[in-house]
Amino acid sequence: MRIFEPTMTHEIDVFIQELLKTVGKPINIAPRCERLATDIAGQLAFGQPLNTQTQERNRLFPKSMRAMNFVVSVYST
Repeated sequence: MRIFEPTMTHEIDVFIQELLKTVGKPINIAPRCERLATDIAGQLAFGQPLNTQTQERNRLFPKSMRAMNFVVSVYST
């Protein structure tokens, strides 16, 4: 985890920068936290930046991961 720490810190910095862009506006923090978790998991699991926090192109990943978790759970049962 110590080796991965700079990568995770970078993703958290991106998260904070995106939050700072919305100062003074009410926002729903849940999707932003989901994107942060997705970007961290993408870096940790795949070694690839998904950039869901800054680009809409890959924002399908969190929904896809939830769907796959459901399918795997059904098959496991």
